[in-house]
Amino acid sequence: MTSTTFLSAYAVGLAAFANYAQAHGRLIAPPHRGYIGKLAQFAGIVPPDYDDHSLNAGGIAATSGGKFGVCGDSYSGTRQHETGGTYGTFPTNSAKAIGACYAPGSTVDLQVQLMANYKGYFEFGLCKLDTKDDKETNECFQTLAQPSGETQWQLPPGNEVFTIPSVLPAGVTCEGDAHCVLRWHYVGWNNADVGIDGQEQYWNCADVYISNTCGTAPAPSSANTASSSLGLNASKPTSAPAPSSAKPTCAPAPSSSKPTAAPMSSSSKPSSTSSPQPTSQDSCGTCNNCYYPGSNACYIGWSAAQCAQNPAFTWCGANAVLPSTSTPTTTSPSTKPVTQPPSSKPTTTQDPSAKPTTSPITAPTTTAATPLPSLTDEPAAPMTPTPVNGLRDQLISQHNKIRAAHGVGPVTWDEALSSKIQAWAEGCPGFTHGGPRGWQNLATYTPCGTNPPCDKVVGASWLWYDEEETFWNYDSNTCNGIWEKCGHFTNLISPEVNSIGCGWHECANGNYVWCNYNTPVKNPKVSRIRGITKAQLLASLTV
Repeated sequence: MTSTTFLSAYAVGLAAFANYAQAHGRLIAPPHRGYIGKLAQFAGIVPPDYDDHSLNAGGIAATSGGKFGVCGDSYSGTRQHETGGTYGTFPTNSAKAIGACYAPGSTVDLQVQLMANYKGYFEFGLCKLDTKDDKETNECFQTLAQPSGETQWQLPPGNEVFTIPSVLPAGVTCEGDAHCVLRWHYVGWNNADVGIDGQEQYWNCADVYISNTCGTAPAPSSANTASSSLGLNASKPTSAPAPSSAKPTCAPAPSSSKPTAAPMSSSSKPSSTSSPQPTSQDSCGTCNNCYYPGSNACYIGWSAAQCAQNPAFTWCGANAVLPSTSTPTTTSPSTKPVTQPPSSKPTTTQDPSAKPTTSPITAPTTTAATPLPSLTDEPAAPMTPTPVNGLRDQLISQHNKIRAAHGVGPVTWDEALSSKIQAWAEGCPGFTHGGPRGWQNLATYTPCGTNPPCDKVVGASWLWYDEEETFWNYDSNTCNGIWEKCGHFTNLISPEVNSIGCGWHECANGNYVWCNYNTPVKNPKVSRIRGITKAQLLASLTV
């Protein structure tokens, strides 16, 4: 099956198409073995897999006979994502490779990022491994049920982040040298007149602990799991990493009334301090590390500083400050973009005759883009000033630090262009392109300002750069594979760009930032990163 790009096409002026790195889907809460290495707190422990979104065990041709790697690898190939493989590092890293810790019998919200929707359904399973070197088998996985008792979660339309509440078995614990493997299984169903063996399927495995030290089991969820989740560009999505609200977090989500579509905040907002959060024994349960109250997840192996980077988390470890009351301080939570799934997409102007494919995504062609009309050709738009300068300064600063690392000159802020994009943003269009015509990147963003200050938050610039930079061939000035893998990167890094304009807004359907570029080229000539490592570049963004 041909993989394509993220979300549907959106016409802007001439034909402007949204695109995303070629991908399908992945389990992100708890983070699966191929994804966990992309999160800051696991860097250097588990290697990142930049193809972690396409673990379909070799595709229909390979799985039609019923054979597959239990974690999505090809049955006949190297099992990199199984215990002991490149990404299944629990035998060597033990607790450091654990992505989340849950209470026995708790209802937890499992989060899946989907980039190509093939209809069908999700299933989740749990396998307990008693020793470090035990390996999961297909027969080991016990199917998890939703609070309604259903075991298959029917997939609604849309390419987005879905949250599915699932009930863990009350009698199972796994900690220490024992651990549990939580598996996501996606069965697509867009091939007519064939059964499961004729459908695209995906598998991801995540390493978790289930322990009485992870917090107390919550009351049974009353979630209506039959409700459909709305797309990121829908008018009424609820939250992914927390219950219905308007601001995203990157934490695993608590049970909500509907499966949900974008990282949002809990309606009970934890404190947002830049140091370890005040807490109480009641708010921590029995967690003694970094606690997410929404789903009673206890993240182990974190430092207080790492925990404090996300105000949705509560530090319950050593030296936690205990206030006189157990009521948490409420303030607007924010995400930690480094750990947030890279939900971003650029647009480019293409040949007007280009048409979307029959998939929910439209890939740009590799033909040269039609020259863009001047932005001044458009009717004059009312001036909508961009919001607080903190995010504007973050975008400019982080763009320019990334560009400088590749020997590319700085960009400046185009206030007139930003005003037009800001007018679009304040209409709360959701995760979709629009506003003034041109070359555009789009991403979720972390609300910032005073607490946390924007210059201490890694923002959308890194999301647009990080993964796609790995696909860039600096010798030929082309993208390895196909162009849409690198669309965000080329917009951001192109030496031909001398100014950008951006707009952003916090809406009930998500917090998004749009940036337009004047004017990138498809195959920019740029040098490899020099004088600094990529890890040092990331660290420099918030200095």
